[in-house]
Amino acid sequence: MNETQFWIYYLGGVGFILFIFLLFRAVVLWYWKIDKIVELLTKIEKNTRKDEKKELPVGPDIVEKQEKEREENRKKVREYFETQSRATNDDIQRIFGVSDATATRYLEALEKEGLIRQVGGEGRGVYYEKI
Repeated sequence: MNETQFWIYYLGGVGFILFIFLLFRAVVLWYWKIDKIVELLTKIEKNTRKDEKKELPVGPDIVEKQEKEREENRKKVREYFETQSRATNDDIQRIFGVSDATATRYLEALEKEGLIRQVGGEGRGVYYEKI
């Protein structure tokens, strides 16, 4: 084997190893992204089921229960922005099963905390992105 053949085989082997690495990396990243999408779709499906009705709290503890639920939802919205870099008001409504006004309040609270920022003025093109 002469020197030219050696370098051809050597570079071919390095190229093949690099190709296998990049292929494996692409498969792993694809699977991770699909897994996150399935998780989000499961949350959306869970929150949009029409046949299951939320039990409304009754009695003197109603205000405390509602405040606790609000805090839990705010925490979930913060966690959502840990995995996603941007979201719209509609995304928050669908995922957490809240009204337009409630989703707006959650997003405005995160904006005041400096965790996200609003992109766009108002209307359909507005979205929020993680800072």
